[in-house]
Amino acid sequence: MIQVLMKAVDTSDKEEMERQLTSLENSIEFRLQRIRELQELKRQAAKADALIEKLRDEIADMKEEYRELTRLYYSQN
Repeated sequence: MIQVLMKAVDTSDKEEMERQLTSLENSIEFRLQRIRELQELKRQAAKADALIEKLRDEIADMKEEYRELTRLYYSQN
């Protein structure tokens, strides 16, 4: 549940309202920028996960090749 708390503002104080508007604009922009940064990190993490999986598959293939070569090596002796 989102709660929005409004500060009491004297509507006749235009400068104070402008300060609050600017503050809110800055807060919104900061959060939007943070979202963009986190989305980029999320994309990078997905790429890293795919690369990890590929490397694991390659390791499994190499281990299989190693076992086969070891078996052939010892069968010749």
